[in-house]
Order: sequence, then structure tokens, then C-alpha cells
Amino acid sequence: MNPNLKYYEYTPKDCEKLNQAFSSVFVLHDLIPLSVFFKAQGILTTINSIAKNKKEEKDTFKAVILSENIHQYILFFLDEEVREFRSIASCIETEKSQFSEWHDVLKELYDQLKSKEPLHPLYKTLLPRDNSSPRAG
Repeated sequence: MNPNLKYYEYTPKDCEKLNQAFSSVFVLHDLIPLSVFFKAQGILTTINSIAKNKKEEKDTFKAVILSENIHQYILFFLDEEVREFRSIASCIETEKSQFSEWHDVLKELYDQLKSKEPLHPLYKTLLPRDNSSPRAG
């Protein structure tokens, strides 16, 4: 891991919420553009792949550690879609309830992930040795 980057911990609960939200909102139908569907699937595949690798190391995984780049990409994607769904819900009466529901699901997920604190630095800082005490000799 790059010590210059920040990392974010996604717990199994976070991963499950992400899977549920993306699986319920970003499905193949006329209301979701293909490009958005494929971006969502790419995010899910990446996180599930990392989680799967963690599970192979142990029976269960405690967390998925994502780099700042991936975390920010997920937040950017969610923010874009939250804005898009809010905009569509305010304009299209026939689909208003569906887009409002999707907006609420993604907004809650966005807020939860945005509030995460980074795990930086990942390494323990070594404190200078205290040379003031006499050494036993």
C-alpha cells in the first residue's frame, strides 16, 4: 500500500448496503442508461473481488480496504446519480416516485460513505527514543 494515500475501511455491512442499493437501482431497464449500469457493475465487481480475495485468506472478512482513489470514485459516482435522480424526479411526473425512491436510497448510501474517516497513516509512527533515563547496565 502506498503510504502517501489515504485508505478507507468498508465493513461487511457497508459492502452489503452497497450491493443492495446498486442491485435494486442499477438494473437493466429503460430508465437507467447503459453507461451508468456498467459503471455501477464495475464498482460492485471491484469491491466484491477485493472482498472475495479477503475471504480466501480467511473464512470471513472483517473489512475491505479501499484506496482514496476508489473511495472518491464511488462518492463521485453516487453524487452524480443522486443529483440526476433528484433532477429527473422533479421534472417527470410519471416516474417521479421511482426516481425519488432511488434518490433516497443512493443519498443515504452516499452520506454514509462520505462520513467515513480515512485510515491514514496505515503505519505506526515510531516515537523518538527517550534517552533521558539511565540504562541498566
